[in-house]
Amino acid sequence: MQKRTSIMAYVKKFLATLIVVIIATVGCQETEDAPSTISDGGTSDVVVDLLPARAKAAVGDTILVSIKVGSIRGLTGADIDLSFESAYLEAIAFGDGDAFGPSPVRGRDYIDNDTGLARLAVAKVGPSELVGSSDSTLATIMFEVVSDPADKETTVSVTSVQLVNSDYTIIPNVMANGMVFSIEE
Repeated sequence: MQKRTSIMAYVKKFLATLIVVIIATVGCQETEDAPSTISDGGTSDVVVDLLPARAKAAVGDTILVSIKVGSIRGLTGADIDLSFESAYLEAIAFGDGDAFGPSPVRGRDYIDNDTGLARLAVAKVGPSELVGSSDSTLATIMFEVVSDPADKETTVSVTSVQLVNSDYTIIPNVMANGMVFSIEE
């Protein structure tokens, strides 16, 4: 009986991981009706931050932005949409963070510098650890400053975020904070 329970638990985790991988792969395609809200108005203990919250840069500079999550352990997947002002910033590429271990599964990264949209889906392979630090980096994204806005500032916003916990359920009411680039001459 113990062996059967162990096998069933393994099968359940395998199927859940497979579902996250499929969502990560298929979910990164551009859709007109992608969710644009981050919270349904409830309270949240989980916050996603773009760090640094403020950065100074000049035209031609590149800035590495970390997508951080706090107050959660056992994260197994994430789907994140960012928006930016494409007249001033160009997204170059996403990089891996430490939230999903050394070899996370990534969907197809989506970056559209014409519309100012970037999307990343990533998942953990294997069981999630419920120990250790509750603050981690989901991913990074590199931006290049391509022109100077008249008011000398431009923003990057998190327009949608879905996080999956160790029970393979979507975490409700995730709050997100964007960042501001101050462009200097």
